[in-house]
Amino acid sequence: FNRQVSLIDGLASNIEVFTRELTNRDCVLLTSFAPYSRESLDVLRAARQAGAKILAITDSPVSPLAQAADCTLLFSIDSPSFFPSVVSGMGLAECLLAMLVVRHGREAVSKIESAERYLIDSGVYVIPGKY
Repeated sequence: FNRQVSLIDGLASNIEVFTRELTNRDCVLLTSFAPYSRESLDVLRAARQAGAKILAITDSPVSPLAQAADCTLLFSIDSPSFFPSVVSGMGLAECLLAMLVVRHGREAVSKIESAERYLIDSGVYVIPGKY
């Protein structure tokens, strides 16, 4: 719901395209857990060099992200299975999003509703009974 927000992924050199535009007026949200991805550390370095604020969602206070972040939100990756669980990290991200929606009020809700209407009307979302 904000055109000034970009998702930085590792596809087709997107990291370099986005990080070269970072400034000290930006805030970068990074999320990673052990083993930490090279891409997240590359974005971290670029954000630091640009003077951007860094918010980390990570699994340990000694993670490379937490060590360099201005603010860190920790989550547990503990799981009864072999694989780490990112459920609590997703919960933190959802809480942050909810807080942003509350902060931006009705305008944010309207933009989200408009985006969802577009995705339904364009057929991106499958509506039960209509596919």
